[in-house]
Amino acid sequence: MRRLSDAFKLDEAALRFELKKSGGGRVKPGSLAADNIAVTQRAESFPEERDLVQLLLLFHGEIRPVFSESNILASFEDPEWAELADIILAQPEEILKIPGELLGHIEAKTLREKTSSLLLVDDKEALWGNPLEAFSDLVREKRRRVILRKIRKLHHDLTVNNSEDEIGYLIREIDRLKKENTLLKGAQ
Repeated sequence: MRRLSDAFKLDEAALRFELKKSGGGRVKPGSLAADNIAVTQRAESFPEERDLVQLLLLFHGEIRPVFSESNILASFEDPEWAELADIILAQPEEILKIPGELLGHIEAKTLREKTSSLLLVDDKEALWGNPLEAFSDLVREKRRRVILRKIRKLHHDLTVNNSEDEIGYLIREIDRLKKENTLLKGAQ
């Protein structure tokens, strides 16, 4: 409990009170972060989005400019991760330096829970190594996954279309996306 209060710059007694109030049972020391991360990862459909938001949270000074410049937020498919990224990007640097302050600016409970689980990292440098390199890798993988989803949809569209013009267009579009995917794959 002390680690959490120190990490989030919160009063330890207030934190204990909130835990009891929320119906939280007894928690073994050191297991809360691991449990939160494990549950989040199991339920996650968009791991790159989660990881991109975590990088934005943990390395906001380095990642914020490249995050905005990359326009990767436009390809987020999970509305909660997109909203959380928007909230983080809208915060001044001073707020992002103090996790408790940031959590106070997030209204939705599910987004606060996601933020908390992303912030509970003992050694962010060990987890991510070079954050800019990790960001580039995640952006590339996210773009590849978006392309693969589009290709699957176009393959499905091929099965239901009878028009020669439409079939020709779909085949050309699939070919174009496959080439784009190959280029992204080769950039690794």
